[in-house]
Amino acid sequence: LAPYTTAGGFWQFNDLSIVPTVSQKTYAATFKSTNKNYTDLVTVITVNVDPKAVLLTADDKSIAYGTKAPVFTITASGLTGEDTLADIGGSCTPVCTYAPGSPIGTYTINLNNALSDDNYTFTTRPGTLTVAPAKLNVTASAENKVYDGSTAVKVTFSIVSGKYGNDDVSLSATQVTGNA
Repeated sequence: LAPYTTAGGFWQFNDLSIVPTVSQKTYAATFKSTNKNYTDLVTVITVNVDPKAVLLTADDKSIAYGTKAPVFTITASGLTGEDTLADIGGSCTPVCTYAPGSPIGTYTINLNNALSDDNYTFTTRPGTLTVAPAKLNVTASAENKVYDGSTAVKVTFSIVSGKYGNDDVSLSATQVTGNA
C-alpha cells in the first residue's frame, strides 16, 4: 500500500478493484519498509464506511388536458462513480393519480421507493405534473349580407379537433372585429 508514512499519512489501495464499501470493513494490508533494516508489516485495517446519501427526484412534467400521462422519470443525485439506479437492487417507481380526462391543475408525482443497497441511503422528492387547458381547433364561417346599417351577422362554427371524449363543450362568439 502506498503512500504511507509513520506520521499517519494517507494510504490507498494499489489494486483498483478493491474499493472500500459499507459491507466490506476489514482489509489485510502489507506495508513495505523503504529501510532494509526493518521487515514488512502485515496487518488488518478496519475502514468505517458510511452509506452515501442519494436524492431521488421525480422529474416535473407538463401536458395538455385530455392527453395520456407522460412517461414519468427519476433523477438520482449523489450516486458514486459509474453507479446507476439499474445497478442497485430493488426499484423506484413514479406514481401519479392523473388519468386522461382529469381536470386541469397540478398533480403530485410520488416515488414508491424500494431500492436497497448497503452503500447508499435514499430519500425521495416528489415532482409535479401540470395539466394545462387543451387547445380547441374551430372552424367558423359567416353568411354574406347586403349592407343594411345593422351589426347583425349570422356566424356558424364547429369544433374540428381538441375536444376530449364526450366532454360537453359549447362555444359562443363574444366579439367580432373587422379587418382581421
